[in-house]
Amino acid sequence: MAGSPSLGERLAAAGLDLPAELVPVIEQRLAPVLASLDALVGLDLGDAEPFVPARLADDAAE
Repeated sequence: MAGSPSLGERLAAAGLDLPAELVPVIEQRLAPVLASLDALVGLDLGDAEPFVPARLADDAAE
């Protein structure tokens, strides 16, 4: 199984052109945030509907 793409690969795929020296600094500082986001993306929410506060207000008004 292939590993997830590196931060440099993700940045390049997003069209960001950063100096190569900056990527390890960003990765070091943001590693916990990136790991959390990866975990959230990996969640299988099945048939869960998105939370829409406006819809809840409309439903409560009826």
